[in-house]
Amino acid sequence: MGELLIRFKVVIINDCTFENNKAYIAGAIWSEKTSLSVNNCIFKNNKAEDGGAIRASSKLTVNKCTFTNNQATAGSSGAISSDILTVSSSTFTNNKAAYFGGAINTFGKTIINSCTFKGNQAKKDGGAIDSVKGGLTISKSTFTNNKAEDGGAINTHSKATVNKCTFSNNQAKNKDGGAIDFRRGYSTVNSCTFKNNQAHRNGGAICMGESTAYTATVKIINSKFTKNIADKVYNTLYAYKGSKFTKKSVTITPKDGTKVKK
Repeated sequence: MGELLIRFKVVIINDCTFENNKAYIAGAIWSEKTSLSVNNCIFKNNKAEDGGAIRASSKLTVNKCTFTNNQATAGSSGAISSDILTVSSSTFTNNKAAYFGGAINTFGKTIINSCTFKGNQAKKDGGAIDSVKGGLTISKSTFTNNKAEDGGAINTHSKATVNKCTFSNNQAKNKDGGAIDFRRGYSTVNSCTFKNNQAHRNGGAICMGESTAYTATVKIINSKFTKNIADKVYNTLYAYKGSKFTKKSVTITPKDGTKVKK
């Protein structure tokens, strides 16, 4: 157990600092069957095998908080693990996970608005965010220098909407989707900017699907892609067999397929 174990119906936490806490699960807060709201709080240097700062088994709302250097040492969710999650106006910096979700790992409906993700890392999927199911909506957020094996910034297995976001210098170190890896479902990318993202294998900016068992369809609208690289080639968008994408008012620079100078 971390610093707090919560088992009430509704709990609100305001203006607190959680620092240097350690636990097996949930370094700072473990919330069970609770509607938890956390506002104007600081989470720094907390550690757990799973859920570095917060683990919420039901509904969690986070507003105007900062999460820095939290770590899931043997599992997932460097900063937050939650079933139903809403995060707004918050910053996630240098959080790490041994498996999935360098900053956030979710298992239900997730809404992210006006947040900053910088320098987060996961050894497996989703350098900043890994969404397992329930749907993911992200708006007006920035993702910079996040890293993972798959999905440098975001990895998602369910329907996702990404709106008015900026992705720069994110990296899928061993596999696909320098910025985003859409594994399955129907998703939309609208009014976003992707610059200098890299994938070791496919989709310097975005990858869709993985195999015929994991297919995704993505609609890309009013977005700009600049110098996104996969396997040393300007390879911005990639869809595996059975997956597909559509483009409307999309700019890709330089032309895909151009070799990158060493």
